Amino acid sequence: MNLAIKNPSNKKNSSVNTAETIRGPGDESGTGDESGAGSESEPGGGRLPASQNLSSNAELLLDILKSQHLGQSSLPSSLGLSLAEKQQLLMYCQCQDSALAIGNTKNDKLRLELLELRELERADLFNLLAGARNEEDEAELWIAKIIAAASLDNSHLWRALGLQSRADLKVLLLDNFYSLASQNTKKMRWKKFFYKQLCEQGGHYICRSPSCDNCTSYDECFGEEE
Repeated sequence: MNLAIKNPSNKKNSSVNTAETIRGPGDESGTGDESGAGSESEPGGGRLPASQNLSSNAELLLDILKSQHLGQSSLPSSLGLSLAEKQQLLMYCQCQDSALAIGNTKNDKLRLELLELRELERADLFNLLAGARNEEDEAELWIAKIIAAASLDNSHLWRALGLQSRADLKVLLLDNFYSLASQNTKKMRWKKFFYKQLCEQGGHYICRSPSCDNCTSYDECFGEEE
């Protein structure tokens, strides 16, 4: 085709519509230059210690913030969020590091242009995730937007997000979008899996083969992501 983990008990199916949802009402996606405030110290290595009592979502979002700041992800400094949403995310993560809050703006112009050029595609990916959210954590919609933005990059999704491994991405997806992520039972690469779901929904994304097992691009969709 080209193109700890929990099982929630009271999953609600909801529809999130249109590309406007990506931007948020009354907000424009900024570069993040005005986001957050706090300590002027540079971020340290590794995750915050468990004594901070942060949720798994908060820890992984901090990893994403740190990797973006260090230039080790494919996200703009806004993470694909509006300014208000990023401020809320920083509060959620208890992030008091001004360097992480501002982020790395070096490649923002190019990355924001990419998001704008592929806005409809990003909206489709966001709606796919948002429609499968567990509705248990306020961070779910932010995470859906961040993943949708990172999915437009050519690298493996966990690398584009700046996570430490594919296993971290699996945790992030199962913890927030269980009904969708749990369908990936054959270890399909996550971006390929998302586009396969969009293909099956009858959108503009078409698989070359009706069966993955008979597809000539099988190796592009399955296997390790190093």
